[in-house]
Amino acid sequence: MKVYQLSSETIEQHQWRDPLLRHLTNKILDLVDITGGHALDVGCGAARLVTALGRSGFDVDGVDIEAHVVEQAKTIAAEEGVRASLFVADFSKADPRFPDETYDLVVCSEVLEHVPAWRDVVANIRRGRSGPSAPRRPRRPIRSRP
Repeated sequence: MKVYQLSSETIEQHQWRDPLLRHLTNKILDLVDITGGHALDVGCGAARLVTALGRSGFDVDGVDIEAHVVEQAKTIAAEEGVRASLFVADFSKADPRFPDETYDLVVCSEVLEHVPAWRDVVANIRRGRSGPSAPRRPRRPIRSRP
C-alpha cells in the first residue's frame, strides 16, 4: 500500500488521528453483535481496530502484509494497554496460523480496495469466521492518541 511507504509517524497520524477513520472505527464497533470472543483484524495497519476491539473485551489477533507496520502496531497496542497477537501475512493466501472457523468476529476495514486478490481475502475471511453476525447496540467512542 502506498501509505506504508511513508514514515511510521505519518502512518500513525493517518490511522489514529484522522477523524474519519476514528468515526469509521466507532461505526464498526456499533455493528458488532457480540461482547467478547476471539476477533481477527485483517489488514490491521497501526492497530486502530485491534485496540478498539481489545478494549471492547475481545482477544484480538491482527494481520498485515507489511512487517514494519506490524511492528509499529505491536508497539502501539502495548502502549495502549491492549494485549494482541499480531502477524505478518498475506491474507489472500491460506495460512495455517489462521485455521478455519477460529474467530467469532473478523473485521477488514480500508483494505480490500488496495488488494488485487481481494476475492481471495474475502474467501479467507469467510473461512475464518465461526458464527453469524448482526447489528447490536452502539458502544462508546474510541479516543484519539495524544
